[in-house]
Amino acid sequence: MKKLIFSCLVLLSGAVLFAAESEASLANRKTAERCLQLAETSIKKNDWKSALSHAELGLSYDDSVSDLYYIKASYQQKTGESRAKVLETISLAFEKDNWIKNNKLSARVMYADFLCDTCQSGKALEILNETPLIYSADAEFVRIKAYYRLGTSDSISKARDKIDALRRLYPKDERFPKLFFMFESLFMLNAERAGIQYVIPPGVKKIASNYIAVFPDYKKKEVETEIQASLFADGETKIRLLQAIGEKDNKNALFAYAALKAGVVSEEKAYNLFFMNTERYPLYLFESFSNLIKDKLLKENLKERLSSFSSILTVDDNLDLIDELVVKYDRGRPEYIYYDENNDEILEIYAACDFGVPLSISFVSENTDLFYGLYPAVQKVSQNSLKADYTFVGDSYQYSPFEMTVNPPFANIGSDFYIPFIDKEYVCPDRYTLMLKASSMVVQTYEREASFVKYLILDGVPKVIYFSQGGKQQDEVFAVATLEDGFPFIRYVDYDNDSVYETSETYDILEEGKSIDEEEKEILRKIFGDLPLNERMYLSRVQIDRDNDTHPEFSETYLGDGGKICSWDTDGNGIWDYEFIIYPAKPGEAQIQDTIFYDTNGIEIVTVTDRNGEPYKITKSQKELPVMKGYAKNYYWINKKQSEKVENTIRDTVRDELNIGVVRLVAVDGVRYNVIKVGKNIYCYELPPSENDLKVMIKETGK
Repeated sequence: MKKLIFSCLVLLSGAVLFAAESEASLANRKTAERCLQLAETSIKKNDWKSALSHAELGLSYDDSVSDLYYIKASYQQKTGESRAKVLETISLAFEKDNWIKNNKLSARVMYADFLCDTCQSGKALEILNETPLIYSADAEFVRIKAYYRLGTSDSISKARDKIDALRRLYPKDERFPKLFFMFESLFMLNAERAGIQYVIPPGVKKIASNYIAVFPDYKKKEVETEIQASLFADGETKIRLLQAIGEKDNKNALFAYAALKAGVVSEEKAYNLFFMNTERYPLYLFESFSNLIKDKLLKENLKERLSSFSSILTVDDNLDLIDELVVKYDRGRPEYIYYDENNDEILEIYAACDFGVPLSISFVSENTDLFYGLYPAVQKVSQNSLKADYTFVGDSYQYSPFEMTVNPPFANIGSDFYIPFIDKEYVCPDRYTLMLKASSMVVQTYEREASFVKYLILDGVPKVIYFSQGGKQQDEVFAVATLEDGFPFIRYVDYDNDSVYETSETYDILEEGKSIDEEEKEILRKIFGDLPLNERMYLSRVQIDRDNDTHPEFSETYLGDGGKICSWDTDGNGIWDYEFIIYPAKPGEAQIQDTIFYDTNGIEIVTVTDRNGEPYKITKSQKELPVMKGYAKNYYWINKKQSEKVENTIRDTVRDELNIGVVRLVAVDGVRYNVIKVGKNIYCYELPPSENDLKVMIKETGK
């Protein structure tokens, strides 16, 4: 019956707890829903800052509400945060997939758009084509963009078919002709940059003609789109388009190219227009334009202009309207290089150059910087997230994720104009590669304030390690280790800052199958930094020699599985006076500890053995003596327990003056007792009468 009542109480308490948690969860959900309503109201008022505040407050109450992530992502998009940030937020909305309002369809379009713009067109199409299928102008615009960017003949054909169908369905939506002419003119220019005569596909010609015919109906005609459209027009229509553009805005590099190609302007005028008002040139346009220049004087002038070129060049090798490479030139040579492989507005590579020769290259995502001596010889590498710096001697380490190549179209006019070619298989160097080539490595540590470790390396193997602390005047070395023979090795440390290495620490490698716990790993990280010499390295022994006489006063040896041996030499004779041994124990096993005392010759006097922290035997001269609890806490008697009065007298005599391991002689009523402190416990032992004691006793008793 009692068991039944107890079981019912347990179930009842569990139910109450569950109900309380459910009630709290429901309250949080209600608050999040209220925040969502307030955020939507703020959006209607175009108060996006307040909308964000409400959304973030709602997420603090319930971080599973997808609508709130969608609102936050919309705010990030409007305020110009990086695509990477927006994509991260909108991805969470779909990861949670917990929608309160009817926001999911519009959020899918937004998600797909950002996927498409960050080189994930295949995934973008998957999102759009999920059930229920989204069919809207926005969704179709993203679909077309994704098909174009997939870059296969089949996907490009699908993009064109959709454009052809949608121009009738959404005749006034200017996004579609703009997207169409951007991609199709890109394909044309890419062919012509290589000297290939581009033939406009009939389907493209048809779509272009239809769009050109309705251009007058558009309210916001962009000059760039009109110029691109002119490339697909014929005869009088082409001339009329270009002349109309020329009257509005002819200071445009693309216009100069289109007008020269159509014969509307002379080479000289086109040449002047091309360089008149542009500080940023797509490479494919620059190359295509240079191929049109036939005049010898203009070619010579172009060669001179390239030698002093100080503008920006953009590269779109994937033909997806995404400039993955941007190069800032100075005096005809690269000055800065920016590489954003997936267009998420987080650079993969950034390089600073001196007249085209890289001085430094940064792998931004990996937070790693390379600094050059004589390029491509690396002089130093900084792994900033690991707080590690590597230095290299001479040309021992040569690396670059790109090479400077002479541009072929410009070479045809005799110009050595260099463009960086990014190796798409580039890999940011890891620490193992760097250590193999480095002559030294410096790692920030947390052993002391402003401490760091310097490794001197030979053939990838650390040989000497200096442990230093940053000082106001100069760095102070407080520890040193040599690893000539690998493991084990000894680290000598000056812990008391007296310029003497009084402590020696021995480090070794654990046997296979053994490991150290997280606490020990954290200690090693504080000493050696976040770059361990070996994952199985552990501290095996510590010795302290304060008087520097080669006889340590203290030693601690680690046995693994919680085991260790601690030894003390209190009189400096080079012989241990006592030792404390914790024997290794597996989980569930009893923890056995021995405290051993030696005489001045190193011969064992007595051993105190504990089991799970409680003394249970004393061994003296190979004879086991019982241990009995005393009257006071932590007091024990060896072999024979005396009266409480005797124990109290001993306690009053020694008070708190006992040092661990030091034997104290106490006399009570003419009887001598040895008193010793081991850990927190105090042991008392009655000594046999001495010869003088016996003489006194005989004299007093007359026997």
